Amino acid sequence: MQLKGEYFLTDAINIMLESQVKMRTEQVKVWLDAGTSDALLDTNRYLLEHGRSNQQSLRYGDDVVILPPVFIHPDARVSASIIGPFTSIGAGAVVQGSAIKDSVLSPGVHITNSHLDSSLLGHDVVINGMMGKFNLGDNSWANW
Repeated sequence: MQLKGEYFLTDAINIMLESQVKMRTEQVKVWLDAGTSDALLDTNRYLLEHGRSNQQSLRYGDDVVILPPVFIHPDARVSASIIGPFTSIGAGAVVQGSAIKDSVLSPGVHITNSHLDSSLLGHDVVINGMMGKFNLGDNSWANW
């Protein structure tokens, strides 16, 4: 069943039950939450510590320091910066002359001359010359 372009889990379960799909219970070993900013950062830390980091495959020049664990998308560009620990950077992001730790940067962000800690940045956020903790939605900007 679809309502306003959305599918609902309860409807999907009912359809499977009506189709006599066999189901079983499964114990959840780890609960990863993304309901709050702090929970999302905790989840990012957990994932990076449990096999989602890619620092082993990263190749940057001498002007970039990587403090594991981190995930930096292969299409991101990083220069003259310190990244990590516990930082994830999305595709097409650009980080220049900055220090980023314990943060999640969505695709397309541009960070220059900034120091970010415990930050969540949406798509295409631009930050220049700032220091601190930021929680910014898509297409936001902070400039000194």
